[in-house]
Amino acid sequence: MILVSAILLPVLAMSFWLYVRARPQGQPPEAVRRFDAATLGLVVATSVGMALYLWLTIGQGVDRAWWPVLAVFVGIVATIVILVVAGLIRARRFRGDAGQ
Repeated sequence: MILVSAILLPVLAMSFWLYVRARPQGQPPEAVRRFDAATLGLVVATSVGMALYLWLTIGQGVDRAWWPVLAVFVGIVATIVILVVAGLIRARRFRGDAGQ
C-alpha cells in the first residue's frame, strides 16, 4: 500500500501542477474559470460517487474495512485521469487561434 501511495501521490501532484501551470494565456478569464470550476465539480462528483458506490457494495460485506482505502485510491486515480483529460480539452478549446 505504501508503494502504491508512493507512486500515486507524486503522479497526482504532477498532474495537478501541470493542469495549473498550463493555464491558457490571452483567453477570457471567465470562460477558463468556468471550465476549471466544472473540472473541479467533476472531480468531486466522481470521487463522492465512487466512494458511495464502494460503501454500498463493499461496505456492507465482510471486507467492509477496505472500502475507505479503495475509495481513496479510486479517487486519486480518477482525479489524475480527469485532470489530464480536462487539461487536454482545455488546451484544445482555448487555443490562441480558436477564434480565427
